Order: sequence, then C-alpha cells, then structure tokens
Amino acid sequence: MKRIFKILLSFIFFSILYQANGQDTLRIEGIRKVTKNEDYKINAGTIVIFAPGARLWIEGSLTANGTPARPIQFTSEDSKNPGVGIIINGYSEKENINITHAYFNQLIQPLSFEPFWSRQNVNIEHIIISQSKYNESIIMVSKPLTTQNLQPIKFTLKNSTFFNNSAGVIIDGAGMPGIEYDLNNLVFQENKVKGDDASIGILQIYIASPFNAKNLNLGQMAFSNNFASNTKIGLALYGNNEVITGKTIFTNSSERVVYDYRSDPRIPELKADIKDVKEFDGTNCFVYGVQHIKDTVFIAATKNCNAIALIDTNELEIPFTQSFKGDTLQILYSNTEAKVLVLNNGLRIDLPALAKDTDEWVKKDTSTLTGVSPIYMQKTDSVTESKNDSAFTRSFEVGMMVGLANYAGDLKWRLGLPGLFDWSGGVFLQYNWKPKWSIRLSAYYTQIGVHNPMAALMLWSVEPTFVVQKGQPIKQIPNIYNNFRTTMFIGDIDFIYYFMNKHNYLKSTPKDNKIHFIPGVGAGLGLLKFDVYRWIVFSRSKDTIEWINLRNYGTEGQRFRPNTIMKNFITSPVAVTFNLSAQLTFVYKKFRFRGEVKGVITSTDYLDDYGGGIMYGANYPLWFKTLSKDAKKFPIDKYTGRQANFQKFFPQLTTFLPRTSDLFPDMYFQYHIGVSYDIGMPIKKWRKK
Repeated sequence: MKRIFKILLSFIFFSILYQANGQDTLRIEGIRKVTKNEDYKINAGTIVIFAPGARLWIEGSLTANGTPARPIQFTSEDSKNPGVGIIINGYSEKENINITHAYFNQLIQPLSFEPFWSRQNVNIEHIIISQSKYNESIIMVSKPLTTQNLQPIKFTLKNSTFFNNSAGVIIDGAGMPGIEYDLNNLVFQENKVKGDDASIGILQIYIASPFNAKNLNLGQMAFSNNFASNTKIGLALYGNNEVITGKTIFTNSSERVVYDYRSDPRIPELKADIKDVKEFDGTNCFVYGVQHIKDTVFIAATKNCNAIALIDTNELEIPFTQSFKGDTLQILYSNTEAKVLVLNNGLRIDLPALAKDTDEWVKKDTSTLTGVSPIYMQKTDSVTESKNDSAFTRSFEVGMMVGLANYAGDLKWRLGLPGLFDWSGGVFLQYNWKPKWSIRLSAYYTQIGVHNPMAALMLWSVEPTFVVQKGQPIKQIPNIYNNFRTTMFIGDIDFIYYFMNKHNYLKSTPKDNKIHFIPGVGAGLGLLKFDVYRWIVFSRSKDTIEWINLRNYGTEGQRFRPNTIMKNFITSPVAVTFNLSAQLTFVYKKFRFRGEVKGVITSTDYLDDYGGGIMYGANYPLWFKTLSKDAKKFPIDKYTGRQANFQKFFPQLTTFLPRTSDLFPDMYFQYHIGVSYDIGMPIKKWRKK
C-alpha cells in the first residue's frame, strides 16, 4: 500500500512540475480558436508546430512569455506547405496580447491583427522572425475600424529582430486616435522583397489623417542590407504630407534608406538622425560586406559575429575554420564551392558565386576589409563592394564664404608685413565626385590694401620708409604716399582632398555623439580682374577723402615702357592666379560648415601699383610730363575748389632707389568661414524628367 501511495505521489508531483514548466510540443491543426474572455497561455520553452495551413485564431487574450534561456518557438511542420501563424481579431477591450522571447520561423504570416480587432494592451518584445518567404507581411497591424475602449490601446513592439524574410512589417493608422504605437530597438537584416516596386519598405508605416504625433513613438531602428526590387530600403512612410519625428535610423555606412518626402513630396517626411549600424546599441551581429574567392569567404562584420555553418550547392555542410583579422571574419574551406553562410544569430548570407575566369575579377585593396591583404573583388556593382564606395553617391553643394583678406606683397616687400585686413567673400558650387575628392568653382569679391583706415580690420601701421643714399637715411616717405586699396573679382577652380579614415566626406557621422571635423587641402587656378586705388586727403580739418584709380596714373614707369607687348602685359587689369589652401569641415546632415585659409600667388607685380623697378620709373620728369596730358583726370580739391596739386601727392622722392629688390609677383591671403548645402544630383533628376 505504501508503495502504491509513493508511486501515486510521484505521479502527482511530476504532473504539477510538467504543468509548471509548460508543454514541450504544441501542434496546431486547422483553426485553433480562442474565444473572447479566454486567456490562451503558452509556457516558456514550448515548440508550437503549425500543420499546413493551420492558424491560431485569437479573439480573447494570448500570453506567450518565453525567457532568454527558454524561448517559445513557432514554426511550420512543412516549410514547403507552411502554416499561417497567429491571427488577432475581435473586440476585447479588457484583454491583452503578450508575446515575449519568441522565435517565429517559416510561417506565412507570423502575426496578423485583422481590421476588426481591439485590445487593452499589445506587448511584443524580444521576438525574432526569419525565413518567412511567402510574400506576405511578417507582421500586419491593420487600423482598428472601431474600438470600444475608454482608454487608447497601448501597442508596443520593441527589442526585436527580423531577417531573411521576403516581406516586412506593416503598421496601419499610425497616429490615429484610440491607439498609441511605441516602436523601438528594431533590427531588420537581409530581407529581400521581390517585385518591381522599389518603394516597399521593410518597415511600412501608414500615417493616419488627422495625425496625432503623441500616438506614434519611433525610437531606434537598424536596417542592414534590405532590398526591394534590388534597391536598398528600410523604412517607408505613406499618407498625407506630415512631418514625422523619429530618434535614430542606423544603416550601413550611414546611408539613408528611408522612402519619404525626399522621394515623393506627397508623402510624410521623416526627421531623424542617420548613423552607422556599428553605433547601434546591443549585441546584434551586423554584416557590412561580403567577398568570396576560391576556398575563402571574407565577412566585414561586428566582433560578435561567428559562423556556425557553411553550406554548399547541394545543401550539405562544409567543414571550415574561421578567425578575425581586424574587423574582418575570414572563413577558410576546401574541395567544393560554398553557397550559404549561417551566422550565430541564425542569419543566412547568400554568398556571391566564384569567378569563372580571372577576367571577371579585378585585384583591389579595399578599406572595408581592414587587416586583409589585397583580394579579388567582382567588377560589377553589388552588395559586396567596399562600404565606402557603396555608400558614396556623387552630389553637388551650393554655398557661400565670408571673411577677410590681406596683402602679402612681394617676397621681399620693402614696406614690411601689413597689419591690415579687408573684406572678402563669395559663392561656390562644389561637385563631390569621389569619397575624398571634390571640385569647386568659386566667385569672390576681395579687397586688400595698406594704410587704409576704412578697412575691416587695421591692427597697426607699417613703419615709415627712409630713402637711403650712400648708406645714410636722408628722407622719410610718409605713410600717406604709400596707401592703396585693391579691389579684385576672382574666379577659381579648386581640387580638394579630404583626410578621412573610416568615413567619406559626404557620409561622415559624428562618432559617439562627438563633434567630428574633416581636414582637407586644396589647390587651384583662377583669373582675377583688379583695380588699385589710393585715398587723398584734401583737408585734414574737414577730413575729406577722395579715392583715385591709380591705373590712370601708372606708377613705376607703366605708362612709358619701351616694349609695347611687355607694357600691355604688365599693366593688364587681368592676372592668372595659383592657390593652395587648408580647410576644416564639419558635416551635419546635408549641411557643411567650413573654415578655409588660402594663399594666392598671382602673375602680376602690380596689385599695389608698384613693380620691381625704381621709384616712379626712375625718370620723374618724363613720368610727370606724360601725366600732364591727362591732368584733367586728377580730382578737384574739395577744399579749395581747384584742381589738386599733383606734386603734393606724388612728390619726387628719389631717382635711384628700387621699390623692391626682386621681381617676384604679388601675393595675398584669404581667411574664410562658410556654409554649404548638399543638393544631391539635380542634373540627373532633370534628365529623368
């Protein structure tokens, strides 16, 4: 009797333990219906198998809470004749849907919320959906046509991953009254939608009208290698033209994989930060690039990625070894051709086929696969390109610069370094044609000068100059006779190189939310048209000033050089320029904030109206005689009313002292700050129209 009692007690104990830990396997056939006011519970660790065409129809509550150690698995009995999935329908304003730590595999439509549904709360967290390749949305949330709830439905979809599917998640009626959507920490990888519509998002959100921003919370979302009609895509917004605010979109190489107002001005616009998936929080395995040569696979991926299987064309597993080199996972195998790589998170990567002959491949050293020697890479554009090249898209920028400029003179200028800076500014059009190279066309208006008190910034005056005769100073040249202001209209073409490491110029993203500046250097050629002016004070008491154009007076013998060709060349108002520049740029979304220092050397020696000859051409009488023919050009003295005394402003200082001791052309510096905006490729768009 005691023995029977012990056996019965053990049976009861194990029955209770069995119920507490859940059923190991649950099979769904046909339609398993859960009626209103019924709570259908699935315990942690349960494997739910759907027979062909089977579905779990929920009109009441569903509680399917797994754990990280014992997740619930929903799968099809036959992948070629799969089950449907879980369907939520009916109005149950006091009941809930809870699904956590669950794995959905090879189901036609794992989760579907039909139009006639309503619950108090829907909480879906820590789920994985993969291998749903039946061209039906993996999660379909229809807009509730009516709701009897006194409080809005709380719909949460968080901390979940979706990969290797042929469709995505659809949310309808986002922002409508009566339902609050909270979407955050969602990861979409290697999902490929077939068809010709490149606007189908892996996450599609239909915005309600009217739209209530409080009812839609878009948090962090990561999209890696998702395609619709062979076009990279991630989030797609549909509905009326609204501004939707999100937190952050993480993508490969910071590319923008959002279909919104920028693609079609009739639909909503997303405002969110775009960052590289490397910065995504969590332990997800992300793949940035794949290369495949004989017996070797290179995977550019995060450190937590590891291969668990390598499959050949016959669906058989291949022995392999693996190791990380830099940020590249190198996988070695032999004797066959690998077709599919399976990673530790279940992600399946379709490997590119091997080259049939060497002409189909080109040797290339790519920065994507750091730490790997030069390898072979397919010529055609594909997802196996290096991340910098695949992320880069040529574009134009329009911008403006403002700042100061100063005269640098000849290399041995006798008046010393001027402490005067005048205004400079202009506009430019920049073509970004490679990740680190740009071409810029600029138009500037710039002023330089010496002893001009009306300039933008005058730090100091140059020391007076003494005429030296037989080693002794005999006469001082007052500053008033040395002043000038030169106006220049400048056109430049510059080639700019940016020093980038892991980012290209367009796609640079501040790392770890720190400010990220991009240094660069440039070189260019240009043309300038210049005019040189001098100011004359007629009365110091009345402080009357007149600017005269020195081209009419021609110091340094410009007016009577014997060689006509040389005379015309030297006195030409046009000069050729060559420049070198140093730049610093900060990229923020489509804006570029920049600073620039540019040194310019010209083909003329007359930016200051003085050349390399002797003061006033070494023949003052001849020069004055030449000028007397044009005496009417000299201004009227505003104080006396008579024509100004020419000798007062151009006295005979010396007839032998060289103005400069070399024949180097004149130079100047520009110091600019500016901003530009990336306008994309408008020419390409116009051609399409």
